[in-house]
Amino acid sequence: MSTVEGEDSARSPVRDEQPAPQPAPQPPPRSAPRRTALRRWAFTTGYLGLASALALALFFALADPFGVQLRTWYWLGPANDVLSIALAPAQIVAALLLWRALAPSATLGALAVVMSLATAYLAVTTVRMLMGGATLDDQYVAAIPAIVLMFGFLIAVGLVGLVRARMCHILARWAVVIGSAGLAALLVFAIGFLLPAGSAGQWAVFIIGGVAGAFAYVAYPVWWLVVGSIPLQR
Repeated sequence: MSTVEGEDSARSPVRDEQPAPQPAPQPPPRSAPRRTALRRWAFTTGYLGLASALALALFFALADPFGVQLRTWYWLGPANDVLSIALAPAQIVAALLLWRALAPSATLGALAVVMSLATAYLAVTTVRMLMGGATLDDQYVAAIPAIVLMFGFLIAVGLVGLVRARMCHILARWAVVIGSAGLAALLVFAIGFLLPAGSAGQWAVFIIGGVAGAFAYVAYPVWWLVVGSIPLQR
């Protein structure tokens, strides 16, 4: 009897051992697909924005439309227009996804919708201009409110990200800086047009506005590339 009990007691630990239960795989958070979509559209907006900015910069540098007007490089102007048309839907989708990712802010949502409408109208006007149905002045009229709303939306995104802690502070601060620089450049240009045409003061104001505007125009798509590259919250 004692021998059998000893054998049972020796075998019982082996018999009683059960494999540890494996934790059930957790489904990805609901925000994961939305974050993936935001990254894709942010990259699209950034790359198209940089290409459009490069085409515009080369157009003014090589074609010199206000100087000798080198027709050889005039194709860069329509190239910039085509890139800006392609940029419009990407920017609209990216802005709406960014609003959804940050917070259910009614103000930011309304600004995103209004900016999207202005951007779409600018794209339609640019298409009409390329087809001969609108003039360059028509494009200017459509571009000014679209650009103001674009930089205004960027400032609002940065402020919401800082106040609600839904965005890393560096990214949010740069949003405010870039948006402010863009709006300041537009204001400086508006002041410059009030000065005597061709005067030294007007040229000085235009140079200041041009520096701020060039920074904002290039930094804006770079900011979107950063949005697509890093988590919003760090």
